[in-house]
Amino acid sequence: MNDLHRALRKEWDAKIRAAGGGECAERVCIMPTRRIEPNSDWHLAHDHTKGPDDYLGPAHAECNVNEALERGHVWPTAPTKEEMLERVYNPKRMVAQADGTWKSMHTRYEVRSREGELLGIFPTPITDNFEAVRALIEKHPGAEVRSTVGVDNPCSEHPAYEADNCPTCGTAASW
Repeated sequence: MNDLHRALRKEWDAKIRAAGGGECAERVCIMPTRRIEPNSDWHLAHDHTKGPDDYLGPAHAECNVNEALERGHVWPTAPTKEEMLERVYNPKRMVAQADGTWKSMHTRYEVRSREGELLGIFPTPITDNFEAVRALIEKHPGAEVRSTVGVDNPCSEHPAYEADNCPTCGTAASW
């Protein structure tokens, strides 16, 4: 990593934190959404169609590693393509905590109204709950789906639940 890379990464990190997130700039994003959470693991993606000091911007770590694997780049700790896809389909992220430690957390999806009200939380993969997500979006025009990280849903019987509690049994969420 050269000085330019370090400086650009520092600059992008500040932008991502100030904006409350960012967008994956990798040409092929393999994650369910291009959104990059402020405390998630991300890389500074190179623009390989140009020179070595040209960058696309921030990218999900998974997308950047996938791009390197696609180009045939390997390194001693490189995951296989299958391992990379397993991380995407069964995502668990190391998220920085306020006390400086890291905690392993699962990616989840929130459906929020245009006004920002939380309408529902769904586990990954989102395709398992597509009908429920679509119903919420149809019921609330302008609602959007965002990725977020959190602990496992405490209600294993009813994985798609609204707001902070499972509406079916009342189990409290710990988000």
